[in-house]
Amino acid sequence: MPRNSRSTSIKPLTLPFPPVITIEELLANAVKSKKANVTIPNSFIAYRMA
Repeated sequence: MPRNSRSTSIKPLTLPFPPVITIEELLANAVKSKKANVTIPNSFIAYRMA
């Protein structure tokens, strides 16, 4: 059995991962948070880079 047979059998994920986060949800969370200026960019950038 070839060594690289595992890498060829990996299929792309069909489910969204990480879970889809909408801008509306981020804004809704920011309204409840006093650190909105910090939480929105950090969480959004972390989500987009994942």
